Amino acid sequence: MKSFSFLLFGLLLSLTLQAQELLRVGIYAPGDSLRPELYQTLKADTSIQPVIIDHFRNPNQLDSLDVLVIGNPQISGLDFQEITNFETMIGSGTGLVGLQGSLLLGRDGWKFYQELIGAFAGAYSGPRLDSVFLEGYHPLTEGFPEKWTLYSRFPFYSYQDPDRILLFDAHCWYQNFSPAGDSVRSLYLPLGGTAEDYTNNPLFQRLLLRGVQWAGGRLRNPSPDPPTIHIQQPKASKVFSSYPSLIKWKLDFGETTATGKVDSLAVYVDDQLIESHHEKTQSGHFYVANPGLYTLKFEAHTDNGNWAAALTTFGLNPEPGLGLALVVPFAERYQVGDSLPISVNILNDSIEIEEISLSADEFLLASSNVAPLEYTWIPEKPGEYLLKATARDTSGLSNIDSVWITISADTEFRLNLGSAEAVILDGKPFLADSLSEAWLYYPINILGTAWDVLYQTAAVGEKLNYAFPFPNGEYTVHLHLAELEPFVADRVISVWLEEQPVLIQQSISPLAQRYSFDFTLTDEIMDLLLTGTPEAIVAGIEVLPRGVPALPITQTEQTNEAFLYVHPNPVDEQLEVHVKSEAVGPILFQFSNLAGEPLQKWEQTKTEEMHQSTLSLQKIPPGVYLLQASMPEVSLELPAIRIVKR
Repeated sequence: MKSFSFLLFGLLLSLTLQAQELLRVGIYAPGDSLRPELYQTLKADTSIQPVIIDHFRNPNQLDSLDVLVIGNPQISGLDFQEITNFETMIGSGTGLVGLQGSLLLGRDGWKFYQELIGAFAGAYSGPRLDSVFLEGYHPLTEGFPEKWTLYSRFPFYSYQDPDRILLFDAHCWYQNFSPAGDSVRSLYLPLGGTAEDYTNNPLFQRLLLRGVQWAGGRLRNPSPDPPTIHIQQPKASKVFSSYPSLIKWKLDFGETTATGKVDSLAVYVDDQLIESHHEKTQSGHFYVANPGLYTLKFEAHTDNGNWAAALTTFGLNPEPGLGLALVVPFAERYQVGDSLPISVNILNDSIEIEEISLSADEFLLASSNVAPLEYTWIPEKPGEYLLKATARDTSGLSNIDSVWITISADTEFRLNLGSAEAVILDGKPFLADSLSEAWLYYPINILGTAWDVLYQTAAVGEKLNYAFPFPNGEYTVHLHLAELEPFVADRVISVWLEEQPVLIQQSISPLAQRYSFDFTLTDEIMDLLLTGTPEAIVAGIEVLPRGVPALPITQTEQTNEAFLYVHPNPVDEQLEVHVKSEAVGPILFQFSNLAGEPLQKWEQTKTEEMHQSTLSLQKIPPGVYLLQASMPEVSLELPAIRIVKR
């Protein structure tokens, strides 16, 4: 009996210890159609006990959680009590794993949550394939490939916590959040938004389950060792005589510390310092003037005092036989519109040449059967180009020499979008559009400007992405817009500049408009994204050094034609109305249904050329209507505008 009692006690103790070892994981995803898949994925791990959380109003339930997983909650926000309970739960040490849609939970300015999850996104891209690259060592990603191709909706960030530590590029990270001195583990994964993530993406499932274990304290953080540096073989063009050769280098940083991050990098060639970066820099280039064997050294320092160095060698030597030299003028930077005199030289005078050719990104620029081949190339658009020279002699011997060069946009860069024609407006050159995939063209009179040639064409699409190289500095981007399609009355666009939202849900009217945004460029590439409903539209882009005036919307010979303009459209309650006309006196506004039956009228007095007023549509039910403006005393009747009332 005694031995049975001990056995029973041992069994109970074993069961108790097993129960204590289970991670109690809350799943918060109200309205998320994928919540069952998320639940089943977590339940498949025998060390996890998943629990559905529909709200944060029960503090006793929240106190029992080791980890909270937030899926794609379909809610507008939390009430005050829920926010208080949530923050108390996190403050007590509950870890967090956020999936794709979790960033939206902080959209109402909930700073605590934004700092906890590590970012805030006001919108997401449409589903697309994108490759992300492993940033460094972490137990979470041990055994993962260096390159991971994801099908997901990626966020447009309006806030990113500088203390977050990246796992895969900018789309997957972790951090140790300290709300009250004690560290709480937080992880964000950019997946979990499609059923395929749970059925056909084993890497995501593996990262999710590991992430829950890590957030619950079951996986360690990286040890505080110095960083390691992996050097990819430097890429160079061959060098002959004294011609400069462009050397490109790229680094992959290995393990970094939980408390120390790479914050500076020094680059040496044969112990001579040639580059110094006060940030984590992973790529760059420099020029070497002569053939020879060189030692390239990198020194990386972390913000907690650790440092590491890595060495490699590279050689630049001419080849025997059909020696070929592609010569591009030495410059740290080339710009759109620059004249680049390029020559292709044959170093062996006794060889009989059959053909020499020169191409840029496989596009043939010139060819000849006489050496040297001389050609002046004027690049028309910014980007990175592979210049390649090919030579072949009469015996069939051939050789290739190539060099990568970066063409930057001129510091004053203008595009006439939607048009194959370059134009000069007010003495300012606007280049033809060679970047956009879809164009609009309506040869109509554009209200509010005499630059019809700019506003009558536009790039159009659900998403318009542009990336232009510029020297780092202070700039202003100017967007020229006007609604061209006569049957679209409710177009709205949003704009992201350098991945930050600068214009959200802006109505576009037939009136010529210009929106200007200042920005500081630090990575030599300006990123611009426009999205819209039904589609984004933009007629012209100017990128100028800050303080340089943009193209004025109007000219001195501005048209005197009268017009009616409204904003916003669609409208909720208050509609701003603008009427331009030289006439003054009584003006009548009439709001009608589509059958022309009047619903509401306003009579006002117009005293100057541009009349502005606000009309209240509070009593008008949602629907589509017509707004008309007329001045009976001068027989002026303006064309009606279609208004969408929400």
